[in-house]
Amino acid sequence: MIKILLISLALFSCNVEKKIQEIEVGKTIKIVPTNFSSSDDELIYLWEPPKSPKGSKPFIDIKNNKMLFTADIEGEYEINLTVESNGKSIYEETFFMNATKSKSNFISTKKDSIKDTKEPIPNKKYTIQVASWPNLEQARKDQIGLRDNGYDAYTEQYYIKSKNQLWWRVRVGNFSDKSIAEKVRKKLSKFRGNDIWIDVIE
Repeated sequence: MIKILLISLALFSCNVEKKIQEIEVGKTIKIVPTNFSSSDDELIYLWEPPKSPKGSKPFIDIKNNKMLFTADIEGEYEINLTVESNGKSIYEETFFMNATKSKSNFISTKKDSIKDTKEPIPNKKYTIQVASWPNLEQARKDQIGLRDNGYDAYTEQYYIKSKNQLWWRVRVGNFSDKSIAEKVRKKLSKFRGNDIWIDVIE
């Protein structure tokens, strides 16, 4: 498999400028691989903690191949993504962003508020949070054990901002019906204990 490297050539040549995305402080954006997509559930998406301005503690939420990112102060941010298959890197990309404060006047009106309440609410999806592990190896073993018992388990990387650490969640299923998710959760709790819960996903 050909390894794809999309790290900006600006790191290697002064003639090529790195591509910087302009974003707003306090506004959440979605970050996904630019030139890579796959339906393979076995792929591992490794998101490194953001390189941020001094004193910054940006909000991030990782869901496999997607990161939700919110800058908290002005400045430049850098995020590295590596996609692995069978322990080998098959894709790399670095995202550069420059956050500035918005000059727009965000004044809510009664008319706007009424309009917002009429917008349709998207259907929710649910998953079952089974465990969290400090390393990928433990998470994968847990995932395999659940799959051997007939559960559609998967791993998901996430970042603990307070500890500046990456952990891995082990989750089961993608349910559109919460009652079905609850039935599966109760079945799981019989051999995994009651410390599992249902979480909402997009």
